[in-house]
Amino acid sequence: MQIGAGSEPEQGMDEPLRSFWMGGIEGADHINSQQVPLDMTAACGHRQHLDEDFRQLAAWGIRSVRESVGWRLSECNGHMDLRGAIDIARAARAHGIQVLWTLMHYGTPDDVSLLDEHFPDRFARFAARAAIELGEWTEGPPVYTPVNEISFLSWAVSETRMLHPYGP
Repeated sequence: MQIGAGSEPEQGMDEPLRSFWMGGIEGADHINSQQVPLDMTAACGHRQHLDEDFRQLAAWGIRSVRESVGWRLSECNGHMDLRGAIDIARAARAHGIQVLWTLMHYGTPDDVSLLDEHFPDRFARFAARAAIELGEWTEGPPVYTPVNEISFLSWAVSETRMLHPYGP
């Protein structure tokens, strides 16, 4: 099989991704050690240029991309607003781009601690809602990564002060 611009494989059981090469948009959304809330999807300009970004990826034959939902950005006091992720899904779909979603890219809502015993239930509720809403925009089986770089996150929270308010 030859993979290149204009020759992407049919997505099926043998081909879980729409293209051999995959794009990735930085989506960290945590609060850093200086207590500055991050929204890297906006900071890199992707949120403002979704249509153009996906048009360029498609032109290069890249039909799969990793995107972040951003839990901290999508939930406040238990109220979920997935419009930002749906905007991404809508633009990707318009250009035939498959999105592989990361649900949590380090950030949590202000009232959620990674160390709280209620964290698993709260995250599960968010993940279920995100999967349902984003699944409606997905052609073929949806792909989700619950937590981005879980080993790095565990180290950063337990051994460093990289993520506010955690640290040794």
